[in-house]
Amino acid sequence: MFTQEQINELLNNKNVSKCSSKSITYSKDFKLLAVKKYYEDGYSPRIIFEEAGFDIRTISRQRAKDCLSRWRRVYSKKGEKELMKENRGVPGGRRKIKYKNS
Repeated sequence: MFTQEQINELLNNKNVSKCSSKSITYSKDFKLLAVKKYYEDGYSPRIIFEEAGFDIRTISRQRAKDCLSRWRRVYSKKGEKELMKENRGVPGGRRKIKYKNS
């Protein structure tokens, strides 16, 4: 959960399109840049996010790692064009995990 102060800080980053208390929507250009820095330059998720102006303590190393992993998967399976699309809230986009009641 992000505080209002953290949300404001994140929204001031040119690599953020939207931000709420629960999620960050990163710019399309940043997603592509991050994937390329990972593959071409061998940068770690932490370094990529820090160089892009993110405070890793705010977003967490795990969030950075998970985002980059998801973007790499899309890039390698579907290509640059699909990575540049916003898939949240559209059929076939990010899916919510359904849990069975025990």
